[in-house]
Amino acid sequence: LSGRSVARLGRDGTVRTVAGNGQRGFGGDGGAATAAQVDPLAMTVDRAGTIYIGDTGNNRVRKVTGGTITTFAGSNNQTLGDNGPATSALLSPWGVVLDASSNLLIADYLNNRIRDVAQGTITTVAGGGNGEDNIPATSAKLFGPTNLAIDALGELIFSESGGYRIRNVSIDGTIHTLASGVYPSGLAVDKSGSVYFSDFSSGLISKATPLPSFCIYSVSTPPQIPSAGGALQISVTTSAGCHWGALLVPTWLTSTSATTAMGNGTITFTASPNSGTTPRAATLAVGGMPVQVTQSTANGSTAFLGILKTHIGIFSPGQQRAAYAITVSNAGAASTGLVTVTEILPSGLTLVGMSGSGWT
Repeated sequence: LSGRSVARLGRDGTVRTVAGNGQRGFGGDGGAATAAQVDPLAMTVDRAGTIYIGDTGNNRVRKVTGGTITTFAGSNNQTLGDNGPATSALLSPWGVVLDASSNLLIADYLNNRIRDVAQGTITTVAGGGNGEDNIPATSAKLFGPTNLAIDALGELIFSESGGYRIRNVSIDGTIHTLASGVYPSGLAVDKSGSVYFSDFSSGLISKATPLPSFCIYSVSTPPQIPSAGGALQISVTTSAGCHWGALLVPTWLTSTSATTAMGNGTITFTASPNSGTTPRAATLAVGGMPVQVTQSTANGSTAFLGILKTHIGIFSPGQQRAAYAITVSNAGAASTGLVTVTEILPSGLTLVGMSGSGWT
């Protein structure tokens, strides 16, 4: 930061500058990166060797490709700029990381958000709300996010210097706290999911080790809701300590119980009457798994399948021949018809084989 440059340490021990001329200020876009003015605090590199620099002092993320520097995100504008061009957004980048899709995630410190840049458009993926944990990340309140990392399952891990904690955003978009009462100044994740962080206040480097299992969820498919509406229940079966929540809930369903929990639980909704001529259908995300919910019209019922996933015991990393069952039932009592069911493997499992009627 004080040298206002970015350097590369080669395998032979040679250090060379790849961006920045050491001078205060902003400039040099479109030219040689080593002649540009940068004020960096964070950086990451993609597989092609492109460098993304959190140019914190200039409220920008700069990109170095083939020795040329450009602005990738951020500007002098004073509006947040969500859902617009990343180069027009208000930004305070203190941490940057690339996800599995090569989208850039940015710890936007002063705006108390995690921002995402995909195909030139910037959005908020965490922060901007007033809530705490076990809710959609965009409904949560953040306090000075700084360091970012992506674990082996594709989940986002980040530190909050103002919140004195480390949090994560799971695949289904739910936010959780992993550790609290710490002042993290550095963060890293290994392939097994362990989180390492330097605690500025204690002068220690700590390691948080995950539970020795993947969270596997069995979620029931509810029966078809009658056109008059009424109560709807969805049950979730999982191991103790496994968080889950219900997302993508349509407006015609109103929750009458908590929609987030840990371990086994049941969600209850009330469906409004369907006075239209078209059946209603929605796919909720419960515990990261799709749940099909349908409602008939006054003209009659709609055929649909019931799908239930179950397994025995707790799956552990490295376990061989871990098996789970998928039961498909004719929940809508259809008299005839051909339906194709495609299973998407839960994260962390590798397909070895399958058996049963109709599976290929």
